[in-house]
Amino acid sequence: MLRGLCGLALALALLLLASSPCAAEAIWVELGEDGLVDVWHIDVEYNCCWLIAADTQTAGGVVDLFELRGPGSEDCICMCEFDLHFSFAAPPPGEYLLRVWYAVYPGEEPPLAAELPLVIPAAGAGPVLVDQSPCGGWATGVPDPPRWLENPSFSAIRAHY
Repeated sequence: MLRGLCGLALALALLLLASSPCAAEAIWVELGEDGLVDVWHIDVEYNCCWLIAADTQTAGGVVDLFELRGPGSEDCICMCEFDLHFSFAAPPPGEYLLRVWYAVYPGEEPPLAAELPLVIPAAGAGPVLVDQSPCGGWATGVPDPPRWLENPSFSAIRAHY
């Protein structure tokens, strides 16, 4: 009987870990009517004291969005989930592959967060604008992800388009 209870407790613990709120990371891209590309990276986990910056590079049919450890970032002994919104001018009209890269410490190679198709019907120009939530994400004022993102069968890191 004790062995059965231990097995049940272990199964319950694994179930709780599998349904952790930390598994809700999502990335999607939208082309706004203003000619800007909007990229949302929700529930991304970074050091609590990092200020996220960004940069884009376009080469051929690929647009790379690099999440960067920005100036003024410090290192704390904690991790937080952040909601990030990047907005940048659309490249010339065409079909692109948008690659989103995680921020890392200087000298490290950034891991790929997502690859998303991006179709641009009109051109634009300008800097990359970044909005970063406080630790734990935005409480209000963040648009809800599109309904098609609510499929529970996606893995912990979901890239959507």
